[in-house]
Amino acid sequence: MNKKFYIFPVLFLLGMLSLDICAMQSEKNKCEKANFMKDTPKFVVGVIGIIRKVDNILLMRRALTKSTNPGKWEPIAGKVEFEEHPNDALHREVKEESGLNVLINERPLATFQSMRGSEPMILLYYLCDYVSGDVTLSQEHDAYKWATLQELKTLCSFHELIEVVDGIFMSNY
Repeated sequence: MNKKFYIFPVLFLLGMLSLDICAMQSEKNKCEKANFMKDTPKFVVGVIGIIRKVDNILLMRRALTKSTNPGKWEPIAGKVEFEEHPNDALHREVKEESGLNVLINERPLATFQSMRGSEPMILLYYLCDYVSGDVTLSQEHDAYKWATLQELKTLCSFHELIEVVDGIFMSNY
C-alpha cells in the first residue's frame, strides 16, 4: 500500500484532535471570562447637576424621610437608567426634582468614584445654567436654596462638590 494513504488519515485525525483542543480551550476561555465578569464590580452611574443662576448654585435639602443622607444639602442628582444617555438622565432628574428648565453643558466638569451604601458609583458632575421656571419640590427634598459659594461651603458636607464648585467660580467657567 502507498504511504500517501496512511499519511492522509493521520493528518486528518491530528487536525480533528487540534480542533477539539481548540474548542476545549475556547470553552475554557469563555468560562474564565464569565467568572471574571461575575467577580467584576458593577458600578451605578450617577449624574449631578450643578445648576447656576448668576452667581448662585441651587442646593436641595434631602427630606428627613429619606434613608440616604436625610437633611443634607445637595445639588440635583440621580441614577442613569439602563440605555439612557447621562445628559438625558440629568434632564429627567432636574425636571422631576425641581421643575426647572436648564441648559446642560455637554461635557462633565468632573468624575468621582463613590459609594452609596454598598453600591459603588461613578458620579458625573455637569454644569447647568438656569433657563426658566420656579423650583417645585419633589418628595425627595423638603427645601431649596440658591446659595452663594460661601453658603454652599457652610451648608454642604460633600467635599467633592465643594471642590468642583470652587473650580467653577475660580475659573469663571
